[in-house]
Amino acid sequence: MSIYANAMFQAEAREIADFVVNQITLGEVNTAGDYNPNRRYLNLTCPRGMDLFNRMNDTFTIGRTEKGRVRIVHTQPGQAHKLFMILTSKGGSCEDGTGRIMVPDKDYNDFKVLARASGSDSETEGMKWETLVIQAPANGIVRVKPSGSCEDYPNKLYLIHDMQVYPCYLEELEALCAKLGCEVPFNLHPRRTSIGFGGDWIIL
Repeated sequence: MSIYANAMFQAEAREIADFVVNQITLGEVNTAGDYNPNRRYLNLTCPRGMDLFNRMNDTFTIGRTEKGRVRIVHTQPGQAHKLFMILTSKGGSCEDGTGRIMVPDKDYNDFKVLARASGSDSETEGMKWETLVIQAPANGIVRVKPSGSCEDYPNKLYLIHDMQVYPCYLEELEALCAKLGCEVPFNLHPRRTSIGFGGDWIIL
């Protein structure tokens, strides 16, 4: 049981109904007089003193509160191994490009989105970045296009092989798969001087 994060998420202590709870905030909060329909925040309750780092976090996993809400908990001995990911597509200004988290169309049903949050500096509908809490399969791949980037901007890939996550870029993928002894998990699209992504991707 572990959580892979592609950014650092820091916990804060908050007082709620005379209790102090520790939470990580995903997405952005709408403030009075500054409502944006593209903003949606989510507070994940988590253990005290916990931070999620930009890597595999083996001592934490995803659980549920009594009301069924997603939360972060300590990994317990003997638990069946599952891989969770907290991924964000936050980059630059959403006016210059929407952030997207995508998987190959054929693998869509293998990924389960448990929770989502979003943020934006644009009020145009859909112009936003997202942060997702995902239950991932043992093998697969996720593609992240950061907000503020054009379509040709290098997307970060997260190759999942035997429950381990290997971040890379497209031009590094074939060599990485050869090193791990696995096949490239989607169709590469040949270009005149390079390779590119095919059209078989779907947004989570």
